[in-house]
Amino acid sequence: MTKTTSRPKVAMTAPTLEDYGGICSVLRAWLQSPELDRVELRRFRCTASQQKRFRKARMLKERMRFSWALRRGYRPDLLHINIGGPISWIRESSYALEAHRLYGIPYVAHIHGCSVARESYEQSPILRALIRHILSNATTIVVVTASIIPSVKEWVKTPVQTLYNPVDTSGLPPFEPQLPSATPTVLFMGWMLEAKGIFDLLEAIPLIRQEVPEARFRFAGNGDDIERFRQAVDAKRIPVEILGWVSGTERERAYAEADILCLPSHSEGFPVTVMEAMAIGLPVAATRISGIPEQVIEGETGFLFEPHSPEGIAQALVPLLKDHDLRQQLGAAGRLRLETHFDGELLTRQLVDIWFEAIARHG
Repeated sequence: MTKTTSRPKVAMTAPTLEDYGGICSVLRAWLQSPELDRVELRRFRCTASQQKRFRKARMLKERMRFSWALRRGYRPDLLHINIGGPISWIRESSYALEAHRLYGIPYVAHIHGCSVARESYEQSPILRALIRHILSNATTIVVVTASIIPSVKEWVKTPVQTLYNPVDTSGLPPFEPQLPSATPTVLFMGWMLEAKGIFDLLEAIPLIRQEVPEARFRFAGNGDDIERFRQAVDAKRIPVEILGWVSGTERERAYAEADILCLPSHSEGFPVTVMEAMAIGLPVAATRISGIPEQVIEGETGFLFEPHSPEGIAQALVPLLKDHDLRQQLGAAGRLRLETHFDGELLTRQLVDIWFEAIARHG
């Protein structure tokens, strides 16, 4: 272990910047901040992009790069592991265990998939043992929502801190009031998975169109259930647009052409999609789970509903689709909340402060 200097060395496991998903968006937002200049950050990619060809070989190569660095004398003052789903617990644990057991390097365990972590802990004895082992040996646990802290404190005694996800707004359209739309548009942005509630939203559309026949629905994303979703759309003959995965200017355009973001997920952490919608002044209709109620204030920046409820989705969306002024009011409040509570610079500073505290605690 190297002696801590004014610029400690921090190693981080993280996806490639070209990957999809919330952790990648969070990482991009962190990297935009000069606050990271307070440390010597070295990233080790724990995934190898979304291209399937040679994916396992590339992932193994990235994993070995970390081992080789340690064997050649690289000694960070701290390791930061970013944990998403069940596979991530297994993958990231190998980094943490090698660094901690063989070289005495402390680590911070950052739980992004809070709902998944809780479900994995409760349903799988093997994952339960792994989760407890990883968290109990961490110097600090970071969670993206305060809603999971009681569970984590039941599992282990390690100190827990909440760090909200930041959002990089540099690539998003600037906030400005929207003109009334003849066809108000609901946007879903995210993974096309049943667990994201896409089939619940599909079932809600006929209920919504009874009240607002001009409403338009767009689904932007990719995932294992996209073909099954296409088949359901064709079978039910429900007019929706399926955009596939969008990024760059296409992603900007999808947000700019939307009037409401709907996220009917069954499982979440602290979704970046909600933050991106707030950044451009879109009201949000989303499930009342995990960290979403910490993002979306009921009746102030959007509306919340219970998961697995097409009726709840309809009740949340219909008032917004009918009332342009209400959409503007809630969207403006959401933008203000983003600026005052989830500023990327502030949250990256908090991240670096957590690192310094963890290093001091271990030292």
